[in-house]
Amino acid sequence: MPFFFVLLTMTSCYKTKPTELEVSVQDVFGNVVNNASVKVCGEPTNSDNGNPLQANYVQETNTNGIALFTLNEIYQPGQNGVAILKVEVNKNEKIGITTIDIVQERRNRLEIVIE
Repeated sequence: MPFFFVLLTMTSCYKTKPTELEVSVQDVFGNVVNNASVKVCGEPTNSDNGNPLQANYVQETNTNGIALFTLNEIYQPGQNGVAILKVEVNKNEKIGITTIDIVQERRNRLEIVIE
């Protein structure tokens, strides 16, 4: 019985690490692009059961050309995988679009070149 109590205490103390997406934006010359609009949404937009995915974020890049998104609300502990997200970047009519498969409890990094 004491072993079960120790095991239960150890598993209930587990803290999840943040699930994040860091998007780095550059132009075709390799220069960082600040103040670019970065939109992140679920891909496809509906889940297998027909419900819309709860991933819809918009943020501008900072002076280093980076936008950081915290995705903890779409990842639940024990879930297998998080989501496949579509990332669209837009600035002055230049765009970049790609998808990324998000890994839970990790800072997922993505570089996008806008053209």
